[in-house]
Amino acid sequence: MAEEGEADYRGTMSEMATKAPVPKFVLDEEGRKSEVILSIRDYERLLAAWEEIADAEDIEGARASATDFVTVDELRKLVRGKT
Repeated sequence: MAEEGEADYRGTMSEMATKAPVPKFVLDEEGRKSEVILSIRDYERLLAAWEEIADAEDIEGARASATDFVTVDELRKLVRGKT
């Protein structure tokens, strides 16, 4: 007979297993994985993460190559044509 906590544990594990995404792959002629099929939700999450990484790399590159900075007020003056 199962202990009280053990039954709760099995129920939780069962729920986790049914909610976990199941990866889907397309196989080539030799049976190797060649493509992956993602849900729209997973694709959008992956794309958002990828864009965040690219933005962070752009910022880091800009900081590394920057030689001079201007304040926001100086930038406004430059944009308006007032130097």
